[in-house]
Amino acid sequence: MSYNPAHETPFIGAGGLLGQPDYQIVGAMAFYEYVRQTNDLDWVRSTWHKWKLHAEYLISEINSTDNLIYLASGFIGPAAGSSAESCAFVQAIKGMSEVAEAIGDAESARTFNLAADQVTNGINSHLWNNNLGAYAWQVSDPSSISTAGTGLCITSGVASPNQILRSLSAVDSLKNEIGYMDASSSSTSDNISPFTNGFLLPAFFMGNSSTYEAGLSLIKGLWGAMRDDIHTMSGGSWEYVKPSGEPGLDWFTSLSHPWGGAATYVLTEYVTGLRAEKGVAGFGHRAWIVAPEVGIDLGLTTASADVLTPQGLLSVQWEVDNGHLLVKIKAPVNTKGTIVFRRRQEHLEGREQYDVSIPL
Repeated sequence: MSYNPAHETPFIGAGGLLGQPDYQIVGAMAFYEYVRQTNDLDWVRSTWHKWKLHAEYLISEINSTDNLIYLASGFIGPAAGSSAESCAFVQAIKGMSEVAEAIGDAESARTFNLAADQVTNGINSHLWNNNLGAYAWQVSDPSSISTAGTGLCITSGVASPNQILRSLSAVDSLKNEIGYMDASSSSTSDNISPFTNGFLLPAFFMGNSSTYEAGLSLIKGLWGAMRDDIHTMSGGSWEYVKPSGEPGLDWFTSLSHPWGGAATYVLTEYVTGLRAEKGVAGFGHRAWIVAPEVGIDLGLTTASADVLTPQGLLSVQWEVDNGHLLVKIKAPVNTKGTIVFRRRQEHLEGREQYDVSIPL
């Protein structure tokens, strides 16, 4: 994003090549998600020398004084020492470490993990505001918070379980009619961003049963607004949404903007509960999890989802019937999975179809 493609090594921040440097962080996050979904390691190996340059550029932006990320400019958050940029870095570089592990580059994996730990320590030392019970918007403004910073500090693994719950309680101060304002400094009349709200959305389902309802409310409010009016419904996610639920056409005009589509994968991975196993083992859904607890706690009685994997179609359908949770799974035979519900785990392997009954 914003670099001259004539350059062989565009990720080195020289000559004004990086017009939006935090998009390099988001780009690394997207790279990881692509690899996680596809396990396309042949392509990774053929391009890895450039991805390493990408990671090295990101690591070079760590400030040696406070171990936070400092950029020339910022979009998802303030450029200098913000929770959004620093936690996004941790999430991105952890993903890069997993990819390095998957292709056998142990040295890069160690380097990336050390960088993630360094910035994690900086975030918890300099940005966690214990009085607010939240991560500060940026180090120079410790009394403000942000939607993206809150979400990314949770999804990146920076926040402890206690910090997750306190942060999700604090972010309620940013709630508007249909979603969450970008930051404490935002006006209630400002457009709502599905992009920044998309960083926050999965965080609600990484809390506990006390936070799930807020996630469902956000899906219904913000993404529901994109479907409520046949005159404005485009079939795609919008770039910005007015607090009234209308398209944010006074800022930008895209009514089909992929950056706002977080609800689609969050519904699959958390509400239905079908997702890849954590770590390299889950790349390409070679190992998968079905964890329907969120959907059950939200009061659903049935849910289903399909995921196209490199091995074939993986699908789950579950329903609540007569005091039991009935789960039907179709999976490629060369994959394995685990059903997780409350404290129960059941490992599944070697078949193409599974039928499991769990007493509620």
